[in-house]
Amino acid sequence: MLADLLAAATALVAVLLPTGVAWLIVRGCERHARRRRPR
Repeated sequence: MLADLLAAATALVAVLLPTGVAWLIVRGCERHARRRRPR
């Protein structure tokens, strides 16, 4: 049971971590782009 929980948590982190990193990169790029070229 503990092994299943650990496997589920590991899978969840493996899915969410790259998504979170990519989201932060995208948000950072949007912020810089807005500063450089305001509309």
